[in-house]
Amino acid sequence: MRVINPTYHNIQQDNLADDVQTPEEALQFPVCVFSNSKPNATVFLESIRTGLGATVQHEIGFIRKTSASNPAPVEVLDVVTKTFKTAVVGIGD
Repeated sequence: MRVINPTYHNIQQDNLADDVQTPEEALQFPVCVFSNSKPNATVFLESIRTGLGATVQHEIGFIRKTSASNPAPVEVLDVVTKTFKTAVVGIGD
C-alpha cells in the first residue's frame, strides 16, 4: 500500500511495481474507506464513499475501528493492506 498526500506528493513509498502518483491514479485500484470511529467520522466517510462510488468502477470497502480511543487491531490493518491498494482515512488528530 502506498500512502499519498492529496497535494500529489508521496509521503511513504514501498517497493511496489505500480507507480501511483496522484489520487486519481490511486482510485483505479481497490479502495477502502477507513474510519477511526470518532463522533461523526463514520457519517463523514460514508459520504465520501458515496461520492467516490460515482467515480470508480469497483466496490469501495468500508472498515472502521471498534473504538476511537484504541489503535486498530493488527488483524484489521492486515486486512486493509492485503485487500486494498488505496485507503481513504479520516485522521483529525
